[in-house]
Amino acid sequence: MSCSTNGDATIDALIRPPRQSAGSAVVVSFAKAAAPGWTLHSRKAGSAGKFTPRPVESGSATATISDLDAGAEYDVYLEDENGRNGPIVPHRTSAAGVGFFEMFRISELCGDACEPDMLGDHDSGELLADVDFITHVASSDHFNISFNSSIVTRYCVERRVPKANDWADYLSCNGPTTTDYTCACNNWIDRCIGRLDISPCDLHPSGPGMPTCQCSAASLARSHAEVGRMPVYAPFPHFGGGKGPTDWNCTATTPPASASHYLGSWYSTPSAAACTPGTSPAADDVEDGCSWSRRAAQHFVLGADLHALGFNTSDATDLPELEHNRKVVMDAFDLHPARCCGC
Repeated sequence: MSCSTNGDATIDALIRPPRQSAGSAVVVSFAKAAAPGWTLHSRKAGSAGKFTPRPVESGSATATISDLDAGAEYDVYLEDENGRNGPIVPHRTSAAGVGFFEMFRISELCGDACEPDMLGDHDSGELLADVDFITHVASSDHFNISFNSSIVTRYCVERRVPKANDWADYLSCNGPTTTDYTCACNNWIDRCIGRLDISPCDLHPSGPGMPTCQCSAASLARSHAEVGRMPVYAPFPHFGGGKGPTDWNCTATTPPASASHYLGSWYSTPSAAACTPGTSPAADDVEDGCSWSRRAAQHFVLGADLHALGFNTSDATDLPELEHNRKVVMDAFDLHPARCCGC
C-alpha cells in the first residue's frame, strides 16, 4: 500500500529540532553542514501565502531567518541541492513581555502507580535544584514514591514577565493525595532549604509538626496569581526531628548561603493563574487572570530508566553526586532530542 501527500520527493530530516529563537528571528540548525544549493523556505503558520525562499550559505551549520513577527510560529522546510523538499519543522519567535523556562518534577504520593502531573498547584524546579529533591526522596518513603516506578517530567513553561522583571514569592504546595494539593505561605522547611528569612515562622510551636509561617496578604495574593520562585542550596538542612525548640532555628545548624552551593530555583505554579495549555499569556484572547502556561507536550522518564543509566539513589547527596545525577537525567532526555523551550 502506498500513499502520497503533495507529490514532492522528500528527503531525510536535515533540520534539527529548534534550539534557539529571538523576538523577530528564528535560528535553523542543520543535521550536517549545508551543501551548495540548499534553500530554506518559510511562511507564517496557518498562512495561505507562498513560502519565502532563502539561500543557505554552503558549509554553514545554522541559518537565521530575520524580520519575522514576534510571538509567532513559522513553517520551515529545506530544499536540497537536488530540488527535493524535507519535512516542515515549526519554529517560533519569542513575544515581548513573556519568558520561557524549563521545569522538572517527580510525581509524588503515587507509590508504584505514578503518572505525570500537570504542574497546577504543584512545585517544581530547575534541573539541579530538583535533582537535589529527587535524590533525597529516592532513598526515603516520606513522599510515597517507589523510585523505579517514579516519573520525572520535563515541562516547558511560558510566563508573563512583570514590568519589574521579578517573581512572586514561592508557595509550598502539599497534599494528602496526588490530585489534592494546597499551596500556602512558604513553609519552614522550604525556607531553611532556601536560606530564607525564618522570622515569619513561629519557632516555638505548641503542638506537633513543624513551625507555621505567616506571609502578608499582598504576598499571598501575588503568589496565587503568578509563578513563584525561591533559591535552593546544598547541603539540605538537618531538621532535628522535633527534639526541642532550638531545633527549629535552622540558621544555627545550616551553613549560610555564602557558604553553601547554589543549585538553582524551585517554582510554584498556582492553578488559578494557569492558561489553557499551549496558549500564550501574551495572546490577545487569553483568559482573564492567566499568567503562565505549559506547553501541550511534556517529556518524561521512568525511575527504572534513570537507574539503568546510573542514577545514584543512595543517601549520598554531596554536590558531585548531585551533578552526576543531573547528568544522568539530561542523558535520559537527550536520547530523544526535542525542540528548545520557547522555540
